[in-house]
Amino acid sequence: MRSSGPGAGPRLVVADAVVLTMEDGDPEPFTGYVIADGGSVVDVGRGAPPGVRASDQVVDAAGRIVMPGFVSAHSHLWQSGFAGLAADANVDAWSERLYAHARESLDAAAFAALTAAGARNHLDGGITTAFNFTLSPGGDPAIDRCQAEAALTAGIRVVHGFSVGRFADGYGLPEATSRLRDFLAWTRGPGARFGDRLLGTALAGVGVYWDDEGVQAAADAALMRTFGLRNQLHLLESPATAEVENARFAWLQDSGTVRPALTVAHFVHPSPQVAADCVAAGVAMTWNPMSNGRLGSGTPPVPQLLAAGMRIGMGVDGEASSDRTDPFENMRSGLYQVRAREQRAAALAPRTVLRMHTLGAAEVIGVADRVGSIAVGKKADLLLLRRRPSRLDREDLAAAIVLGYGVTDIDVVLVAGRPVAGPRAPSP
Repeated sequence: MRSSGPGAGPRLVVADAVVLTMEDGDPEPFTGYVIADGGSVVDVGRGAPPGVRASDQVVDAAGRIVMPGFVSAHSHLWQSGFAGLAADANVDAWSERLYAHARESLDAAAFAALTAAGARNHLDGGITTAFNFTLSPGGDPAIDRCQAEAALTAGIRVVHGFSVGRFADGYGLPEATSRLRDFLAWTRGPGARFGDRLLGTALAGVGVYWDDEGVQAAADAALMRTFGLRNQLHLLESPATAEVENARFAWLQDSGTVRPALTVAHFVHPSPQVAADCVAAGVAMTWNPMSNGRLGSGTPPVPQLLAAGMRIGMGVDGEASSDRTDPFENMRSGLYQVRAREQRAAALAPRTVLRMHTLGAAEVIGVADRVGSIAVGKKADLLLLRRRPSRLDREDLAAAIVLGYGVTDIDVVLVAGRPVAGPRAPSP
């Protein structure tokens, strides 16, 4: 389980912790250690850490749990300033109010400030990686870039969801292609200074929002092919438009969008045929239970989709709809919604939802090779939780975390082995 290689700065040695790796082949927690060097995990194992050096930064984690940082498979970081918005509105009316304000009132500076705050809130909640589904009214390159820079400067890792936007006079596929090409060149250029915090770029697609005979769906597919990118799009979130969207799903199929590179966000109201087609095509899903509950959108058929073979991750969505970036509350909300819907407590297990917010979320956004679990070679993005001694904690730690832990139990949040949030983190 060990690798070696030089890294900048002292090695981090987390010793005497209860280690919950969230690796699929390592389901049981154990008392042991995690060693990080150069921002990545180089060793993890049981018992005392071997070969401790005088130069190592050793953290005595007795009485603490170490687990991977949470991953949010669907976030809108720019929505950090809108908690409590349209408190009694369903998703359609809520969306009209939020996006009208964004189009009319937010410039690049506002988007940057809101995104930075959203990233910090994610980190405070223990979320170290997020798919950031951005918004760029009018296709403004400055707004594209400022959202990426603000998030990454705040210290979170992101997959940047590039906002394709709605086509209009003077803005169609050629303009979107040019704008995306320029953005990708900028992220790869010497001035970006993001290091490995930028995990990639994907489309924040449009899909089937509008009655355009599939023009935008075809454009999303063309951009996926041209640039070799994944695509995430909202689909079947609102009960009011479910019948129309299920019918328009054919546009996505006809365009070639429906394939493993597609992630559908929400997916609350799929018809049996649409669900089966997505599973057969290898499409992934991000489930956002706090948002779905708050906006009255409903609860997706999660147990049935899992049984059929769909890959599902969790996201905290935006603070305009979830109101807080709390993965613990998100997991509990989802677990309870499903159990209430099914009227059966065994319908969904706590460990399953914990996986959905760590390794599962990383899988559906295409970054599970780098984050989502504690394993040699992956990024040293870790949470230290103050352990709550209880019978459940001893019997089933994953269940204890999902059912009883919260953000107040976070001791420190580390990205690349460096503290970025939590009571033990240094002040910014």
